[in-house]
Amino acid sequence: MPIVIMMFVLSMWLGTTLLVDFVAVPTVFRTLNELYSAGEVGISIFSKYVYAEIILCAFAIFTAFFLKKKWKYILPLLVLGTGLGGYFYIIIPKITAFTGELKKLEEMKLVGELIKTYEISSQSLDYFHSLYIKMDSGKIVFLVILILFLFFDARKLRETT
Repeated sequence: MPIVIMMFVLSMWLGTTLLVDFVAVPTVFRTLNELYSAGEVGISIFSKYVYAEIILCAFAIFTAFFLKKKWKYILPLLVLGTGLGGYFYIIIPKITAFTGELKKLEEMKLVGELIKTYEISSQSLDYFHSLYIKMDSGKIVFLVILILFLFFDARKLRETT
């Protein structure tokens, strides 16, 4: 039974991640005309969704303690949890800060040093956004692999009983 619960929790996590990444946020960017407004809404969605991810990760770790091969699942889930901490404490605040800075700079007349500041902030925003996408892609792959492991472990368990 813990395998079924764990599979459900991880599938829910994967499904909601795919929904947010491929439906909700792209819809916001297609709907809102102003790039910074769309960015702010996207950041808001991601920063709130990470709370749900932390809860799902914690529940999955708790459930893993009831599995026979618990460390096979707990260690990857701890890695995912660490990544969520990186989102929450580093990446999302940096994206928020650089987006705000770029928005303010665009409202000013860019000359001299302001142009250089704008370029640096823009590169920094691109870096953290790219890092977020890579980490999110890694999370999706991790979740798929964990679900497959659970599926095969459930099959083995069913064959032995």
